[in-house]
Amino acid sequence: GKERFGEEGTALMQVLNPLIRSAGQLWMDLAARRQEVIALLDQSPEGFALYDGDNRLVHRNPSLERILRSDPGRALLERVVEAAVRDFRTAHTKKDDNLEKAARSFAQTVATGPAEYSIQLSRVDKLVGSEGVVLVAVRVLAAELPSEDRLRAKYGLTRAAARVAREIAAGESTR
Repeated sequence: GKERFGEEGTALMQVLNPLIRSAGQLWMDLAARRQEVIALLDQSPEGFALYDGDNRLVHRNPSLERILRSDPGRALLERVVEAAVRDFRTAHTKKDDNLEKAARSFAQTVATGPAEYSIQLSRVDKLVGSEGVVLVAVRVLAAELPSEDRLRAKYGLTRAAARVAREIAAGESTR
């Protein structure tokens, strides 16, 4: 105790101890909050990604992973999203930091060939308790439907059943 740090050191430790404990509790609370946000994103049918303040991808939810796996144009979609995150962040480093205006200006549509996507970016610093965190929402607007032959081969459908399945998936009436 006192011999090791002296009276002044011991007094300083007594003052700092509650502050250190509070900081540790705050850190744990923020980590729990981040995990809650990630758990919510993981349950969503929409694709979501989180990027940190250094533009590094820190999380993709399962829906976004499925979207990317199913699109042969994955690399293009990933490049467009990464560029949008950089552009979005650049807009936020300007003096006029109007988040709502920037969020609207960073909504865009991307066509990869087989599919078309809507990408929306938002800052979520306060939600996750970290500076500069960007949430990217990816929604499928239109996707290329598999051919009747592919449906037949993959699911063992008859020609008529494959035609009906394709019409239903396209939102067309089967009558």
